[in-house]
Amino acid sequence: MRVSKNNRTKFPIWPTATGYLLLQHFNSPEWVYGVACTLAGIIWIACIVSIWKQEPVDIFEYVDERTGGKQPNGMPKKKSFQERINEIRK
Repeated sequence: MRVSKNNRTKFPIWPTATGYLLLQHFNSPEWVYGVACTLAGIIWIACIVSIWKQEPVDIFEYVDERTGGKQPNGMPKKKSFQERINEIRK
């Protein structure tokens, strides 16, 4: 999985803590705790797998998929209308 270097996957620490405190505050029954813990466990496992499999990608680096070449300033070279028409005709 490709992930931006600036926006990586994070562990859900605050949502887990907030959910637990809400369950405590409203005196929820034990079956609700079980459901919440199961869902939190699934979310944590998915997050750990996501972090383990992600590979960082620089979002400001442009790589042409067809040629694999990189543009020096990170932006694709603009093509004229006639060049695009010639590519379509090929």
